[in-house]
Amino acid sequence: MKVIGLTGSIATGKSTVSDFFRELGAYAIDLDKIVHLLLKEDRYIYKAITAHFGKKVLDKNGKIDRRKLSKKVFTNKKELNALCSLIHPLVIKILKSELSDITTKNPNAIVVVDAPLLIEAGLLDLVDTVIVVRAEVSLQIKRGIKKFRLSRGDIARRISSQMPLKEKERFADFIIDNSFTKSNTRDQVKRIFDLVYIKS
Repeated sequence: MKVIGLTGSIATGKSTVSDFFRELGAYAIDLDKIVHLLLKEDRYIYKAITAHFGKKVLDKNGKIDRRKLSKKVFTNKKELNALCSLIHPLVIKILKSELSDITTKNPNAIVVVDAPLLIEAGLLDLVDTVIVVRAEVSLQIKRGIKKFRLSRGDIARRISSQMPLKEKERFADFIIDNSFTKSNTRDQVKRIFDLVYIKS
């Protein structure tokens, strides 16, 4: 099995790149989706988050409101680190389980792990190849406003709260520039997929 760690910053287009890899036959694991599921359904996470952040991060039905929680942590580095320390251990446990399941089904599989905090969460040891997806900041903001329905200021704060792309690129085996057309991005993915597949 070959595991590709896919990372970048908010709205650089990681999901688009992951979809292109899936079209080529790769498995894809989206860690953001795992986090969303934990926030929605996991009782331990619910209790830990409400104990730390209080009930102000809940919606009118008493469930965790991701938007409220995001506003709290993306304006406070200490609170962001606290949230990560609560969630990351469970995310890593689920990730390892999913990788184990895939390799049992298909030992020759290529798996893309879409992880915004791949480097920060210490997941480099779990992947064989690191791909950083980059895009011009102006495009990140434009895409972020459209996709997440956040203000320009909110997107800018999220960008500044993450490790700078230039720093992430130092860990990369490949860099995909998603500043252009989808066709251009697809071509970059295909070249990398062919290289990784041949090496595997």
